[in-house]
Amino acid sequence: MLDRLKALKEQMGCTFWVALALIAVVLILIALGIARLVWTLMSGTTPEVAPSGPTPAGIAESRPMEVPAGVTAVGIDPAWQRIGPGGVTEVAIRIENVTGLYGVEVHLTFDPNYLEIQDADPDKEGVQIQAGDFPHPDFVVQNQADNTQGTIDYTITQMAPRGAVDGSGVLAKITFKTKGEGISRLAFTGAKLANPDGQQIPAEMLDGEVAVAVGALSVQPTPTVAAGPPTATPVVIATPLPTQEPTATPPAIPTEVPPTATAKPPATPSPTPVQVEPTATPLPPAAMGGCYYTVRRGDTLFSIARRFGSTIEAIAQANGLANPRYIRAGQKLLIPGAYPACAPSSAAPGTTIYIVRPGDTLYSIAKRYRTTVAAIAWANGIADPRRIWAGQRLIIPAYCW
Repeated sequence: MLDRLKALKEQMGCTFWVALALIAVVLILIALGIARLVWTLMSGTTPEVAPSGPTPAGIAESRPMEVPAGVTAVGIDPAWQRIGPGGVTEVAIRIENVTGLYGVEVHLTFDPNYLEIQDADPDKEGVQIQAGDFPHPDFVVQNQADNTQGTIDYTITQMAPRGAVDGSGVLAKITFKTKGEGISRLAFTGAKLANPDGQQIPAEMLDGEVAVAVGALSVQPTPTVAAGPPTATPVVIATPLPTQEPTATPPAIPTEVPPTATAKPPATPSPTPVQVEPTATPLPPAAMGGCYYTVRRGDTLFSIARRFGSTIEAIAQANGLANPRYIRAGQKLLIPGAYPACAPSSAAPGTTIYIVRPGDTLYSIAKRYRTTVAAIAWANGIADPRRIWAGQRLIIPAYCW
């Protein structure tokens, strides 16, 4: 063997040493690869693989929304996705397995530190999301997104002669632009599905999640927890009304029931002045004209105050909250001066009562008092907002979206 190598060396000259060096390099690389593979198998770790795509802002991975067969649900699709900073992604609000659907109201929250909604209609004031086609948005009661507070409020209803819809479809689409790295929940603070009679259809709410990250994600996606079916509260979905302002008849002066004033008894003179600190006695809900609200997952005092036409300070003071930022799911809060979505049995002190006159419509009344058709319909239990009559007594609530 040595004689053959010597003869080969004499024939090849310098080329022999070059070939020998190349063979040595190949053998070293093979040995290193085998050693890395053995180390990986023994340690149980998976080597990181650099992303192949040239644009890290694109969606890296996602998981679709999953709904059990036969379960009526409204949720975010995809339920989870990862995307790079500065990227753009679209999520859908989907309704699954529903029967007799005519109108929908949804309220969601997101983290504005990581996501920003792209306006679907720049020609309109504010920020809107894109309407879907299930059910058909014949009348958009509310379409409002807030990139500062991280809230989405969307309410639509169909109109006659269109009939109720069954099955599944997209209620709306939301286009997000990602910002800083982090994870944002797309959480429902409320969702109501209604049939043509205004009755609520029980449905589960399935939250979503968007993770903004570059490369491998160290935080695993949080499993979507389906909330239980909401309580059976009658829901009335408003329908658009023609603009009709009374011409010959002057506007009626609303009858306001003033709150009962308690006169202070005259102070008895005393030879020695004594300073007495006033003691605040909390009033019951009936006297305050309010209601109790059970905090749901994702609620904040800001979203609750806006929903019931109140303020953060008023709710915090009524409930003795030292830190308005800390509330918990299941906590019962007294909402002073508010009216819930269901119609109240009687008017509370300080409530504005309006007597319908000939030529009035809910649209003209709502415009006069700077509220909405839906708010008046909900406060008075009106199933069909187009049917009111002269002499009817209406409660005019505060703006409660």
